[in-house]
Amino acid sequence: MRYLKFICFALFLSMTSVTYAQKDTILHKEVEVTKAYQPIIRDAQKISIIPANSDTVITKPTFGYSIQSKPGQLARTPTSIAAANLANESETRSGLGYLKAGLGNYLTSYAELFLNKPQSENTAFGMHFKHLASGGDIKLANGSNVDAPFSQNGISMFAKQFFQSSALSFDLGYNRDRITYYGLPDFQNLTYSEYYDRKQVFQKAWLGASYKINPSTEGQPAYDFKLNYHYFTARSGQKENFLSFQGDYIPTIQWFKLDLQGGVDYLRTNNLIFINDQDLFNNTLSYRQLILVHFNPTFLFEGDQGKARIGMKSTINIDNTQDLKCYVSPNVQLDWYPIEKYLGLYAGADGDFNPNTLASMSELYPYKNTFEPISPTIEQYRFYGGIQGQISDKFAYRTEISHAWVEGLPSFYFNVIKLSGSNPMFYCDNRYHNDWIKTKDTRLTGEFSYTGGDQLSLHLNAIYHDYSERPMGVPLLETNLSANYKFDDRLSFDMHLHVEGERKFMMRYISETIWTDGLIHYNDNPDHLDIYTFRPTPVVDLGIGGRYQFKPKLSFWGRVNNLLSRTQELWFGY
Repeated sequence: MRYLKFICFALFLSMTSVTYAQKDTILHKEVEVTKAYQPIIRDAQKISIIPANSDTVITKPTFGYSIQSKPGQLARTPTSIAAANLANESETRSGLGYLKAGLGNYLTSYAELFLNKPQSENTAFGMHFKHLASGGDIKLANGSNVDAPFSQNGISMFAKQFFQSSALSFDLGYNRDRITYYGLPDFQNLTYSEYYDRKQVFQKAWLGASYKINPSTEGQPAYDFKLNYHYFTARSGQKENFLSFQGDYIPTIQWFKLDLQGGVDYLRTNNLIFINDQDLFNNTLSYRQLILVHFNPTFLFEGDQGKARIGMKSTINIDNTQDLKCYVSPNVQLDWYPIEKYLGLYAGADGDFNPNTLASMSELYPYKNTFEPISPTIEQYRFYGGIQGQISDKFAYRTEISHAWVEGLPSFYFNVIKLSGSNPMFYCDNRYHNDWIKTKDTRLTGEFSYTGGDQLSLHLNAIYHDYSERPMGVPLLETNLSANYKFDDRLSFDMHLHVEGERKFMMRYISETIWTDGLIHYNDNPDHLDIYTFRPTPVVDLGIGGRYQFKPKLSFWGRVNNLLSRTQELWFGY
């Protein structure tokens, strides 16, 4: 539990002649245009305990009426309306990059360095270095003051070469994140587990390559090939290799297009524990190995007032822990624009298969027990429909409703064990465990954007879930509101409000256990297994920030989070 309040003051040093936000570099070629690294701190899936640093540049939504929904997206954050920068193109950065750094309370330190190759018609290159760390103490719900240090460090590089009608790109990087298992639920007289105050370190190295051929003349086919690899390790002993190859072949056949997409993924994760139900401390270390084969043919039709996508998604799952399975789902979407630019209607049906790598799970849920086996999350079918458009040149909106059949959704809980004897002890493993549940998810999503000239912009999005079986640890409602106001050419302000509604967490309390021979033996009779549920207060984070342009190459910024001074747990016990 932490008072989420940060006061950050920093120097912003630019190695360019101007200090406006970096924009895309537009190249006059019939290929995909890619920008070098930009100064955007990646948002977390949950409310961050670190202030989100923004350059507070006024932006406005792109009021395109073409619907760009993301089928099968299992993340809780709704897709944002694309934004475009209002600043003049002549203000685009043309130098080598810039440095941004700051300090805050809870012994927080932050720094990012961006290096970019000067603008070129045929080559794009960039490097990004980042550092974020905190070493302060926090107070838990049970009144204990504990150390909760963490750090995030990384380096990444991007390069792209443009040819006459094709583009070749590479990206590689390395991240090292460190956390501490400091949490403990406020429940009876719990004894800290052996993992209390233990440090966990996640390391990930990745390499990606892409080669895309866009036809120089109409009627010729397009090709897109992608190769991605990552190597992930955890201090607790897990190692993961993931390799993915994907190819797209898109010929144009008279009045429609055919997109033939296919690929193969390979995943192996070592040092996972397959639970021995009668002996919690005598389990078998093993591995998880997946081979996934994808084939997704799609027909694309487009007209003056609409377009259609008709196809299928298929995945063959070869898993060493279960029998071979094949998943097939539709991939259909119909778009209609009855009022050009102002009203667009869409509806569709699709599905999704997410293998859930240990690397991605550790990023989303860092306090999860890394020894537990991981299952894929499968949306076998999802039906959806929505409306998107603009009310005027200043207002854009989007709303969507969907219903999905989901299998393998993570649901988190703590284990608490009472050790019987002359001096009973309560043992709590303060790492989160999880089940993989099967549920139905009805989802409502809404989004609204407003831009008032060059000074003011507002953005609001919200998402609400209604589950047939509710996963533990997931809020039913999540809302984000952000605003930017540019006072003049030097001074700008921003505000954000993040709300997570009711969340429900579960604790499994095993009341009859015996400690013998250094091992815990327990009776799994339902009469000795109690389930407790907890509902922490909703998360409400209100923050403000500002930026002052002191010199052409130097600016100052600051941010304060949790203006309401709320004491709140982001995860139960943490």
